[in-house]
Amino acid sequence: MKKIYSFLLLMIFAASSTVSAQKIKRSIPDGPRNLIVPTTNTSTLSPLSTLNPNGFIKDRCGFVTQMDRAKAAGYNQAAFEAYISQKIADIKASRVLAVNYIIPVVFHVIHDGTAEGAGANISALQIAQQIDQLNKDFGNLSGSPFGVAANTGLTFCPVLKDPLGVTLAQPGIDRINRITKGWNDPTTYTSGQINAMMNYIDATVKPGSIWDPTIYVNIWTYNFSNSGLLGYATFPTAGLPDLPGGETATTAGVVFLPASVGSVTSPGTAAPYNLGRTVTHELGHFFGLYHVWGDVATCAGTDYCADTPPCSDDYYSGIPTCDVPVQCSGLPRMIQNNM
Repeated sequence: MKKIYSFLLLMIFAASSTVSAQKIKRSIPDGPRNLIVPTTNTSTLSPLSTLNPNGFIKDRCGFVTQMDRAKAAGYNQAAFEAYISQKIADIKASRVLAVNYIIPVVFHVIHDGTAEGAGANISALQIAQQIDQLNKDFGNLSGSPFGVAANTGLTFCPVLKDPLGVTLAQPGIDRINRITKGWNDPTTYTSGQINAMMNYIDATVKPGSIWDPTIYVNIWTYNFSNSGLLGYATFPTAGLPDLPGGETATTAGVVFLPASVGSVTSPGTAAPYNLGRTVTHELGHFFGLYHVWGDVATCAGTDYCADTPPCSDDYYSGIPTCDVPVQCSGLPRMIQNNM
Protein backbone atom coordinates (compact mmCIF):
# COMPACT_ATOMS: atom_id res chain seq x y z
CA MET A 1 0.00 0.00 0.00
CA LYS A 2 2.70 2.48 -0.94
CA LYS A 3 0.16 4.22 -3.26
CA ILE A 4 -0.14 7.95 -3.64
CA TYR A 5 1.40 8.63 -0.25
CA SER A 6 4.64 8.68 -2.21
CA PHE A 7 3.37 11.76 -4.00
CA LEU A 8 2.92 13.53 -0.68
CA LEU A 9 6.59 13.03 -0.03
CA LEU A 10 7.36 14.28 -3.52
CA MET A 11 5.42 17.40 -2.72
CA ILE A 12 7.40 17.87 0.46
CA PHE A 13 10.67 17.05 -1.28
CA ALA A 14 9.95 19.86 -3.70
CA ALA A 15 9.52 22.15 -0.71
CA SER A 16 13.18 21.73 0.43
CA SER A 17 14.86 23.70 3.21
CA THR A 18 14.22 27.06 1.58
CA VAL A 19 10.82 26.39 0.03
CA SER A 20 8.14 25.31 2.48
CA ALA A 21 5.07 23.32 1.53
CA GLN A 22 3.10 26.52 1.97
CA LYS A 23 4.60 27.91 -1.21
CA ILE A 24 2.78 25.58 -3.54
CA LYS A 25 -0.50 27.30 -2.79
CA ARG A 26 -0.66 30.31 -5.10
CA SER A 27 -3.21 32.03 -7.26
CA ILE A 28 -3.23 35.00 -9.61
CA PRO A 29 -3.38 38.58 -8.28
CA ASP A 30 -6.75 39.40 -9.84
CA GLY A 31 -10.13 37.79 -10.43
CA PRO A 32 -12.48 36.02 -7.99
CA ARG A 33 -10.90 33.45 -5.74
CA ASN A 34 -12.79 30.21 -5.68
CA LEU A 35 -11.07 28.02 -3.16
CA ILE A 36 -10.74 29.36 0.37
CA VAL A 37 -13.61 27.82 2.26
CA PRO A 38 -15.02 27.77 5.81
CA THR A 39 -15.26 24.74 7.98
CA THR A 40 -18.91 23.90 8.66
CA ASN A 41 -19.63 20.20 8.21
CA THR A 42 -21.72 19.95 5.04
CA SER A 43 -23.37 16.73 6.12
CA THR A 44 -25.70 18.66 8.42
CA LEU A 45 -26.29 21.79 6.34
CA SER A 46 -29.69 23.13 5.40
CA PRO A 47 -29.84 24.08 1.72
CA LEU A 48 -32.03 27.08 2.51
CA SER A 49 -29.68 28.69 5.01
CA THR A 50 -26.32 27.85 3.53
CA LEU A 51 -26.57 28.31 -0.23
CA ASN A 52 -24.78 31.41 -1.48
CA PRO A 53 -26.15 33.45 -4.42
CA ASN A 54 -24.22 31.25 -6.84
CA GLY A 55 -25.98 28.11 -5.62
CA PHE A 56 -23.05 26.57 -3.73
CA ILE A 57 -23.07 25.74 -0.03
CA LYS A 58 -20.83 27.86 2.16
CA ASP A 59 -18.58 24.87 2.76
CA ARG A 60 -17.75 24.12 -0.87
CA CYS A 61 -14.73 21.94 -0.04
CA GLY A 62 -15.33 18.49 1.40
CA PHE A 63 -12.11 18.40 3.43
CA VAL A 64 -13.67 18.80 6.87
CA THR A 65 -16.26 16.13 6.14
CA GLN A 66 -13.48 13.85 4.91
CA MET A 67 -11.35 14.52 7.99
CA ASP A 68 -14.30 13.87 10.31
CA ARG A 69 -14.90 10.54 8.58
CA ALA A 70 -11.23 9.62 8.85
CA LYS A 71 -11.04 10.49 12.55
CA ALA A 72 -14.15 8.45 13.23
CA ALA A 73 -12.35 5.51 11.61
CA GLY A 74 -9.25 5.97 13.77
CA TYR A 75 -7.13 8.58 12.00
CA ASN A 76 -4.60 10.22 14.35
CA GLN A 77 -3.69 13.69 13.10
CA ALA A 78 -0.92 14.20 15.66
CA ALA A 79 0.72 10.93 14.64
CA PHE A 80 0.52 11.93 10.98
CA GLU A 81 2.17 15.29 11.63
CA ALA A 82 4.91 13.71 13.75
CA TYR A 83 5.64 11.16 11.02
CA ILE A 84 5.71 13.77 8.24
CA SER A 85 7.82 16.20 10.29
CA GLN A 86 10.48 13.54 10.75
CA LYS A 87 10.39 12.70 7.03
CA ILE A 88 10.84 16.38 6.15
CA ALA A 89 13.80 16.66 8.52
CA ASP A 90 15.41 13.54 7.03
CA ILE A 91 14.96 14.84 3.50
CA LYS A 92 16.35 18.27 4.30
CA ALA A 93 19.38 16.73 5.95
CA SER A 94 20.21 14.50 2.98
CA ARG A 95 19.14 16.55 0.01
CA VAL A 96 21.65 18.53 -2.00
CA LEU A 97 20.03 19.46 -5.31
CA ALA A 98 16.50 20.47 -6.23
CA VAL A 99 14.53 17.78 -8.05
CA ASN A 100 11.72 18.15 -10.55
CA TYR A 101 8.94 15.57 -10.72
CA ILE A 102 6.49 14.66 -13.47
CA ILE A 103 3.06 13.77 -12.02
CA PRO A 104 0.96 11.57 -14.38
CA VAL A 105 -2.75 12.40 -14.17
CA VAL A 106 -5.91 10.84 -15.55
CA PHE A 107 -9.35 12.48 -15.55
CA HIS A 108 -12.18 9.98 -15.20
CA VAL A 109 -15.05 11.95 -16.77
CA ILE A 110 -18.32 10.47 -15.48
CA HIS A 111 -21.15 11.51 -17.80
CA ASP A 112 -24.73 10.69 -18.79
CA GLY A 113 -24.12 9.59 -22.37
CA THR A 114 -24.14 13.11 -23.77
CA ALA A 115 -21.78 14.27 -26.51
CA GLU A 116 -18.37 15.64 -25.56
CA GLY A 117 -18.70 19.22 -24.37
CA ALA A 118 -22.34 18.81 -23.30
CA GLY A 119 -23.35 18.63 -19.65
CA ALA A 120 -21.09 16.53 -17.45
CA ASN A 121 -19.12 15.24 -20.44
CA ILE A 122 -16.68 18.15 -20.38
CA SER A 123 -14.44 18.74 -23.35
CA ALA A 124 -10.83 17.72 -23.79
CA LEU A 125 -10.02 21.42 -24.15
CA GLN A 126 -11.34 22.20 -20.66
CA ILE A 127 -9.25 19.42 -19.18
CA ALA A 128 -6.15 20.55 -21.07
CA GLN A 129 -6.75 24.08 -19.78
CA GLN A 130 -7.12 22.73 -16.23
CA ILE A 131 -3.79 20.92 -16.44
CA ASP A 132 -2.20 24.10 -17.77
CA GLN A 133 -3.63 26.01 -14.79
CA LEU A 134 -2.27 23.42 -12.37
CA ASN A 135 1.19 23.79 -13.83
CA LYS A 136 1.00 27.57 -13.54
CA ASP A 137 -0.18 27.43 -9.92
CA PHE A 138 2.28 24.77 -8.77
CA GLY A 139 5.10 26.29 -10.83
CA ASN A 140 4.70 29.81 -9.38
CA LEU A 141 3.72 31.16 -12.80
CA SER A 142 0.47 32.82 -11.75
CA GLY A 143 1.87 36.20 -10.80
CA SER A 144 1.99 35.97 -7.01
CA PRO A 145 3.45 39.11 -5.33
CA PHE A 146 4.44 37.19 -2.19
CA GLY A 147 8.16 36.71 -1.68
CA VAL A 148 7.60 33.24 -0.22
CA ALA A 149 6.01 31.99 -3.45
CA ALA A 150 8.18 29.42 -5.24
CA ASN A 151 8.16 26.72 -7.87
CA THR A 152 7.37 23.35 -6.28
CA GLY A 153 9.18 21.40 -8.99
CA LEU A 154 5.98 19.49 -9.79
CA THR A 155 4.69 19.24 -13.35
CA PHE A 156 1.34 17.60 -14.08
CA CYS A 157 1.19 15.64 -17.30
CA PRO A 158 -1.77 13.84 -18.92
CA VAL A 159 -1.04 10.17 -19.48
CA LEU A 160 -0.97 8.90 -23.07
CA LYS A 161 -1.81 5.24 -22.48
CA ASP A 162 -4.18 3.32 -20.23
CA PRO A 163 -2.95 0.72 -17.73
CA LEU A 164 -3.04 -1.96 -20.46
CA GLY A 165 -0.79 0.08 -22.71
CA VAL A 166 -3.52 1.13 -25.13
CA THR A 167 -3.13 4.67 -26.45
CA LEU A 168 -5.90 6.92 -25.18
CA ALA A 169 -8.17 8.64 -27.69
CA GLN A 170 -7.57 11.85 -25.74
CA PRO A 171 -4.51 12.32 -23.51
CA GLY A 172 -5.26 12.05 -19.81
CA ILE A 173 -8.98 11.34 -20.28
CA ASP A 174 -11.01 8.25 -19.40
CA ARG A 175 -14.66 8.87 -20.36
CA ILE A 176 -17.22 6.73 -18.53
CA ASN A 177 -20.96 6.57 -19.17
CA ARG A 178 -22.46 6.19 -15.70
CA ILE A 179 -25.75 4.88 -17.14
CA THR A 180 -24.10 1.87 -18.76
CA LYS A 181 -22.27 1.32 -15.47
CA GLY A 182 -25.52 1.44 -13.51
CA TRP A 183 -24.20 4.21 -11.27
CA ASN A 184 -26.42 6.67 -9.42
CA ASP A 185 -27.44 9.98 -10.91
CA PRO A 186 -25.20 12.41 -8.95
CA THR A 187 -27.68 15.27 -9.36
CA THR A 188 -30.03 13.51 -6.94
CA TYR A 189 -27.74 14.26 -3.99
CA THR A 190 -28.55 17.43 -2.03
CA SER A 191 -26.52 19.45 0.45
CA GLY A 192 -27.89 17.33 3.29
CA GLN A 193 -26.55 14.14 1.68
CA ILE A 194 -22.84 14.91 1.36
CA ASN A 195 -21.75 11.97 3.51
CA ALA A 196 -23.99 9.54 1.65
CA MET A 197 -22.70 10.83 -1.67
CA MET A 198 -19.05 10.49 -0.63
CA ASN A 199 -19.71 7.00 0.68
CA TYR A 200 -21.26 6.01 -2.64
CA ILE A 201 -18.44 7.50 -4.71
CA ASP A 202 -15.78 5.86 -2.52
CA ALA A 203 -17.53 2.48 -2.46
CA THR A 204 -18.77 2.25 -6.04
CA VAL A 205 -17.53 4.88 -8.49
CA LYS A 206 -13.87 4.95 -7.50
CA PRO A 207 -13.28 1.18 -7.19
CA GLY A 208 -15.05 0.73 -10.52
CA SER A 209 -12.78 3.13 -12.38
CA ILE A 210 -9.55 3.83 -10.46
CA TRP A 211 -6.18 3.31 -12.12
CA ASP A 212 -3.24 2.11 -10.04
CA PRO A 213 -2.74 4.96 -7.52
CA THR A 214 0.96 4.12 -7.11
CA ILE A 215 1.39 5.21 -10.73
CA TYR A 216 -1.33 7.76 -11.50
CA VAL A 217 -3.07 10.64 -9.79
CA ASN A 218 -6.75 9.82 -10.29
CA ILE A 219 -9.11 12.76 -10.85
CA TRP A 220 -12.86 12.18 -11.16
CA THR A 221 -15.48 14.61 -12.42
CA TYR A 222 -18.97 13.77 -11.15
CA ASN A 223 -21.91 16.13 -11.60
CA PHE A 224 -23.12 16.50 -7.99
CA SER A 225 -24.37 19.99 -8.85
CA ASN A 226 -27.32 19.90 -6.43
CA SER A 227 -25.12 19.05 -3.46
CA GLY A 228 -23.53 22.50 -3.39
CA LEU A 229 -20.10 20.87 -3.24
CA LEU A 230 -17.24 21.80 -5.57
CA GLY A 231 -14.90 18.95 -4.75
CA TYR A 232 -13.14 16.78 -2.19
CA ALA A 233 -9.92 14.84 -1.85
CA THR A 234 -8.60 11.91 0.10
CA PHE A 235 -5.93 12.73 2.66
CA PRO A 236 -2.67 10.73 2.55
CA THR A 237 -2.54 7.99 5.18
CA ALA A 238 -2.40 4.66 3.35
CA GLY A 239 0.85 2.85 4.00
CA LEU A 240 1.69 4.96 7.05
CA PRO A 241 2.03 3.21 10.41
CA ASP A 242 -0.87 3.36 12.84
CA LEU A 243 -2.96 5.73 10.70
CA PRO A 244 -6.19 4.01 9.68
CA GLY A 245 -9.18 5.91 8.40
CA GLY A 246 -7.66 7.69 5.42
CA GLU A 247 -7.42 6.87 1.77
CA THR A 248 -6.99 3.36 0.41
CA ALA A 249 -5.76 1.76 -2.80
CA THR A 250 -9.32 1.98 -4.16
CA THR A 251 -10.20 5.53 -3.05
CA ALA A 252 -7.03 7.64 -3.45
CA GLY A 253 -7.66 10.73 -5.54
CA VAL A 254 -9.75 13.85 -5.98
CA VAL A 255 -13.33 14.41 -7.14
CA PHE A 256 -14.76 17.58 -8.70
CA LEU A 257 -17.86 19.19 -10.06
CA PRO A 258 -17.20 19.14 -13.83
CA ALA A 259 -18.34 22.76 -14.20
CA SER A 260 -15.48 23.87 -11.91
CA VAL A 261 -12.83 22.45 -14.24
CA GLY A 262 -11.06 25.00 -16.42
CA SER A 263 -8.59 27.84 -16.15
CA VAL A 264 -8.30 31.60 -15.93
CA THR A 265 -8.09 31.84 -19.71
CA SER A 266 -10.78 29.21 -20.36
CA PRO A 267 -13.17 29.10 -17.38
CA GLY A 268 -15.67 26.39 -16.65
CA THR A 269 -19.35 27.20 -16.13
CA ALA A 270 -19.58 27.17 -12.31
CA ALA A 271 -18.85 30.90 -12.02
CA PRO A 272 -17.25 32.33 -9.98
CA TYR A 273 -15.69 28.98 -9.02
CA ASN A 274 -14.58 28.17 -12.53
CA LEU A 275 -10.97 29.33 -12.85
CA GLY A 276 -9.38 25.94 -12.18
CA ARG A 277 -8.41 26.66 -8.58
CA THR A 278 -10.81 24.09 -7.17
CA VAL A 279 -8.53 21.40 -8.58
CA THR A 280 -5.42 23.23 -7.32
CA HIS A 281 -6.96 23.43 -3.86
CA GLU A 282 -8.12 19.84 -3.58
CA LEU A 283 -4.80 18.50 -4.87
CA GLY A 284 -3.22 20.48 -2.05
CA HIS A 285 -5.33 18.44 0.40
CA PHE A 286 -4.46 15.29 -1.51
CA PHE A 287 -0.77 16.01 -0.96
CA GLY A 288 -1.30 16.59 2.76
CA LEU A 289 -1.98 20.33 3.11
CA TYR A 290 -4.60 21.86 5.38
CA HIS A 291 -6.70 25.00 5.09
CA VAL A 292 -4.70 28.10 5.97
CA TRP A 293 -6.68 28.69 9.17
CA GLY A 294 -6.20 25.11 10.33
CA ASP A 295 -9.95 24.42 10.37
CA VAL A 296 -10.23 26.06 13.78
CA ALA A 297 -12.27 29.28 13.96
CA THR A 298 -9.81 30.89 16.37
CA CYS A 299 -6.25 32.17 16.14
CA ALA A 300 -5.10 28.83 17.59
CA GLY A 301 -5.52 27.05 14.26
CA THR A 302 -2.51 26.01 12.19
CA ASP A 303 -1.83 24.63 8.73
CA TYR A 304 1.65 23.45 9.80
CA CYS A 305 3.28 25.83 7.31
CA ALA A 306 5.50 28.39 9.02
CA ASP A 307 5.21 31.03 6.29
CA THR A 308 1.41 31.28 6.42
CA PRO A 309 0.20 34.22 8.56
CA PRO A 310 -2.04 32.78 11.29
CA CYS A 311 -5.70 33.56 10.76
CA SER A 312 -9.03 32.66 12.32
CA ASP A 313 -11.14 31.99 9.24
CA ASP A 314 -11.22 31.82 5.46
CA TYR A 315 -11.44 34.74 3.04
CA TYR A 316 -13.98 33.29 0.66
CA SER A 317 -16.39 36.25 0.57
CA GLY A 318 -16.01 38.56 -2.41
CA ILE A 319 -12.59 39.55 -3.70
CA PRO A 320 -10.41 40.51 -0.70
CA THR A 321 -7.22 42.53 -0.97
CA CYS A 322 -3.82 42.44 0.69
CA ASP A 323 -4.63 45.78 2.32
CA VAL A 324 -6.78 44.09 4.95
CA PRO A 325 -4.60 42.50 7.66
CA VAL A 326 -4.98 38.96 8.89
CA GLN A 327 -7.11 38.83 12.03
CA CYS A 328 -4.50 37.09 14.17
CA SER A 329 -1.20 38.63 13.06
CA GLY A 330 -1.71 42.06 11.52
CA LEU A 331 0.24 40.86 8.46
CA PRO A 332 -1.12 41.27 4.92
CA ARG A 333 -3.65 38.66 3.94
CA MET A 334 -2.19 35.93 1.75
CA ILE A 335 -5.22 36.14 -0.51
CA GLN A 336 -3.53 34.21 -3.31
CA ASN A 337 -3.00 31.18 -1.14
CA ASN A 338 -5.24 28.59 -2.77
CA MET A 339 -5.60 26.64 0.46
